Amino acid sequence: MSGRWLPALLAATLGLLLSFGQAQAHALLLRTDPTANQSLTTAPTSVSLWFSEPVEVEPDAIVITDAAGKRFDAANAQVSRDDVTKVTVGLKSLGQGGYTVRWRVISVDTHVVAGAFQFGVGV
Repeated sequence: MSGRWLPALLAATLGLLLSFGQAQAHALLLRTDPTANQSLTTAPTSVSLWFSEPVEVEPDAIVITDAAGKRFDAANAQVSRDDVTKVTVGLKSLGQGGYTVRWRVISVDTHVVAGAFQFGVGV
């Protein structure tokens, strides 16, 4: 009777291992430019994010706001043609102050991954 359970046990174990591998496949944010909490002397003209795997984005995938909530991104986020792990958005002219970058991308496993960080200009 124990011989009948072996194939079922192996199938269940394999299923668990495969589902664990898929669950771990979410894109991870590896680095940004500007970096989190960076204080810049000159305002950037764009913000770029690099992920651990290719991602998909909508034009408003990266939103940059000031402390008052005013939006400063150009709503043109796109994946780089040269590096499918890099997403860049253009910026409107930034003044002195702090800015929050909120991002939302779709991982290759179709899960939404999101986060936020801040940087400053002249502060």
